[in-house]
Amino acid sequence: MKVLADPAVAGAVITHGTATLEETAYMMDLLVDSPKPIVVTGAQRNFDEKDADGPRNILYAVMVAADPASAGRGVMVSVGGEIHAARDAIKVHTYRLTAFASRDSGKIGEVSQDGVIYFNRPGRRLLKTSNRTRRFGQRQALSHVCPLALIVFSRSLPLVG
Repeated sequence: MKVLADPAVAGAVITHGTATLEETAYMMDLLVDSPKPIVVTGAQRNFDEKDADGPRNILYAVMVAADPASAGRGVMVSVGGEIHAARDAIKVHTYRLTAFASRDSGKIGEVSQDGVIYFNRPGRRLLKTSNRTRRFGQRQALSHVCPLALIVFSRSLPLVG
């Protein structure tokens, strides 16, 4: 990604709907090989609600992406003040503010107005290709086992009639 190659950029924040947020984060973790953090976030409540969580989640995601301790942790999901490794993040609630959890080792950190704190560093999974072992984050490693996939962006629009 050209944006992450810029030395002035500390990391990236991606806003996403929560229905498929963890799938997008996981795919990005497999395909993007950068030491700079990519943080995927979303909102559980509508923006026009009094207690909307979207603005806070975006602020927290930016704090995570800008924190020097986030470097080398791969793609992360940050929602409701919790930080999850993308490869372990799953949506467990459709309506709660803490809608995401992690499979194996639990959340890797938390973020609040006081700052970012990490509990552990997720290891990178390895992919065995022929007689060489490579990290999952490398595109060339995936090209041996995955066909080319096109990403189609779409949006539901109300019918006018």
